[in-house]
Amino acid sequence: MKDDTELMKIVKEDILRIPGETEKGECTIEEIKKEVNVSSDYLSNTVLQLETGLFIIKSNGSLSLTEKGWTAAKEIVKKHQVIENYFKSIKKGNEAHKIVHLLEHHIYMEVIDNINASSSQFMGI
Repeated sequence: MKDDTELMKIVKEDILRIPGETEKGECTIEEIKKEVNVSSDYLSNTVLQLETGLFIIKSNGSLSLTEKGWTAAKEIVKKHQVIENYFKSIKKGNEAHKIVHLLEHHIYMEVIDNINASSSQFMGI
């Protein structure tokens, strides 16, 4: 079982990523529950920590990213997209998406930037 600190980091990143993938930086708690596989109590505690840390605003069952939340979410979404694009080139179907959900929490932005740069050079961009 994952260390609680590591699990909390993963859940926080997922909670920020989900609204970060939307145009307005908003989503419902239900949307998060569908994607984040933790107990309702754990999820509520993590949402409260993000709210206290001024990353999100919770209102009427919805979450909105703050400016601080947008900054964090952009980095998380970038990681997700770069890794997913890489794996889509070597894996089929939904397999790449599943792999990305595991890797995105354990990879440094420097690695993401290097993958992105290498992909751009390879593609002639």
